Amino acid sequence: MIESDELRRGIIGAYEISEAMVYAAAQNNRLLFECVEIEAEMNRREDEFQRERMERKLAALRESAKEMRTIFDQTVIKVTAVMADLDGSIDRQR
Repeated sequence: MIESDELRRGIIGAYEISEAMVYAAAQNNRLLFECVEIEAEMNRREDEFQRERMERKLAALRESAKEMRTIFDQTVIKVTAVMADLDGSIDRQR
């Protein structure tokens, strides 16, 4: 059992932001799949509607990638901090 309230909160915070990373990656993959589908349709029938649709999806994909990068950076910071706290806690218990 982890006796430090601060360490427990840190672990939970790191888990939550890591979970957000999984959801952001899933959203990014979904957008990529939609772009591939639109591209395939554009190969069969390219028109203004398809081009605009692709532009909107690509813009959403770019935003998703930025969001994913931000979440990734936050995840690294939180996990690194928790790991340092865990190392300190383990050293104190020895």
